Order: sequence, then structure tokens, then C-alpha cells
Amino acid sequence: MKLLISFLKNKGQTTVEYSLMLLLVFLAAVGAISLLGTGVQEIYNDIINRGQEL
Repeated sequence: MKLLISFLKNKGQTTVEYSLMLLLVFLAAVGAISLLGTGVQEIYNDIINRGQEL
């Protein structure tokens, strides 16, 4: 019985740890997209403008 209780406590702790890791990855991705977003948008606008010139 003690082993089962210990397992359940660790399972909850692991879930919280994975949730925090997922949150950090998500925040890093949002930050990277925010930093690169303007540059990428300029590249796409340049491609569109060149396409319209043809």
C-alpha cells in the first residue's frame, strides 16, 4: 500500500514537472517567433513585391 501511495505521489510530481517543461518550451518558441517575426514578414513582403513586378 505504501508503494502505491508513493507511486501516485511521484506520478503527480512528474506530471507537474513535464507541464513546467512544456510551458518553458512554449514560452521559448513564442519568444523566438516574436523576435524573428518582423524579419520573416519583411522577407515575405519582399518576395510578394518581386512577384508582382514580373
